[in-house]
Amino acid sequence: MLGPEHPATLRSVNNLAVLYQRKGGTGKWNPLYQRALVAREKMLNPEHPETLNSVHNLAFLYGAQGRYKWSRCTDGRWQVAKKYFGPEYPDTLHSVYNLASLYGAQGRYEEAELLYQQALATREKVPVPSTLRIPDTQLNYAVNWINLKQPKRALQFLERMEPRL
Repeated sequence: MLGPEHPATLRSVNNLAVLYQRKGGTGKWNPLYQRALVAREKMLNPEHPETLNSVHNLAFLYGAQGRYKWSRCTDGRWQVAKKYFGPEYPDTLHSVYNLASLYGAQGRYEEAELLYQQALATREKVPVPSTLRIPDTQLNYAVNWINLKQPKRALQFLERMEPRL
């Protein structure tokens, strides 16, 4: 028997929360993500990759619920990922992209723009997994310019990117 705080058990708890997330059962995610995060922080450490994964999942949940104040924990995840893995590591890129999306959802478009620039520049020069799609970053970057009331800039950018979209 592994026990309730064994890493394999916590991985299963996290995976069950992901399953509920994909099925749309928002109310079921939170306690599972919370349980995985608290136990991982205790058993592993706050900067362990599995703990960071729990932070990311909980931040995503809060963002999906419109609880942007709480979803800011994504910012800390990005900083830790950057410190331990470097700016070009896929997990770091994913965190940068998610933080840019969060800032955009909060109306913090100038901050989002800087992060989109960083994510896009890195994704264009470094091979990344297919889950980190460059066109998604490009489209969200263009939407951010529209939100900044710069539709001409967005259009020029999209026209330049069109062959790659």
